[in-house]
Amino acid sequence: MTIITLLGCVDESPENIVFTKYPMSIGTSWTYEKLWTINSYKSSTSDSIISSYTTKINGTIRIDKDTIINKTKLLVFRTQEIVNNDTSTMFQYFYMDKDGLKCYAYKNEEVILPNNDTIGSNEIFIYNTPILRIKYPLTINSEWISDTSADIGIPITKKVIGTDTLLINNQEYACLKITYNYPSGNSNISTTQWISKLGLLKEETNSATVVNNPFKFKSLIHMTVLSVNIK
Repeated sequence: MTIITLLGCVDESPENIVFTKYPMSIGTSWTYEKLWTINSYKSSTSDSIISSYTTKINGTIRIDKDTIINKTKLLVFRTQEIVNNDTSTMFQYFYMDKDGLKCYAYKNEEVILPNNDTIGSNEIFIYNTPILRIKYPLTINSEWISDTSADIGIPITKKVIGTDTLLINNQEYACLKITYNYPSGNSNISTTQWISKLGLLKEETNSATVVNNPFKFKSLIHMTVLSVNIK
């Protein structure tokens, strides 16, 4: 077992990074912190922020077990997030093939709130076509479509735009930096991810701007992995 305090990959040269697989061992886990900020602006046309509110979310992703759905062998990734007194759990069902890391299905567990109300569903939802989350081998020239059009109508083009080195706790980690290109109508949404041989280590998302005259609001989500436990 290897416990790594993040973020990084110290043994690859940033100019020659090639990642060939995602960590897929049962028991492997990632702990992270997510900051969700909502900015309010002076007017619908202004860039002057009049108020800002940030929620801190603590999360863990763990590869729980393997399972079989429709004769397809899958690994169950359990994501648990805690915000204030609420805990939410989500399961994603992944596998690797010659193309890369694919998501086959997902499940949102019911969330129990402090007043004992529950929200969510325990049903497993299978994608019409598995979603290619990361194309492997992953290199500086990688580009692919993470096609969710059959389910939610958003085919997303992902592209490696460069390399980066993340420094946390005096450890350097070489990563490939990936941006999302959303189709027309979603151009005001942007997502950037940092991927290393240890998996996803950082993600930033600027969501769509919402105008509610005379104000506008914008949401920003910043996720940083704090530690990885490789089995």
